[in-house]
Amino acid sequence: MQELRLLQEKDLESIYPIYVHYVKTSVAIFDVVPDSFDVFKERMMEISKTNPFYVALNDDVLIGYGYVHPAFSKEAYKYCVELTIYFKEGKHYGLPSKMLDQLEA
Repeated sequence: MQELRLLQEKDLESIYPIYVHYVKTSVAIFDVVPDSFDVFKERMMEISKTNPFYVALNDDVLIGYGYVHPAFSKEAYKYCVELTIYFKEGKHYGLPSKMLDQLEA
């Protein structure tokens, strides 16, 4: 069964390896080296307090995550947001497009 649900703190242990993979193998994330788990956890929990943050699950296994966050820090851009969506390599069961639709809503 595939589902999207809001982030729970326990999900961060499954999300962190996805983040590290993208830092080490792509230019999609602008981090040059991965943040420590503690720094990553603090940042993600802070984002989830004020912004939509979802995880994608297939048969109760976390395979991806996505969230909305401010695109720019200046006041004039307060309504501009950036969508961030990352999935593990492999089959995604249509969840990335469902994630995008959910975050845009």
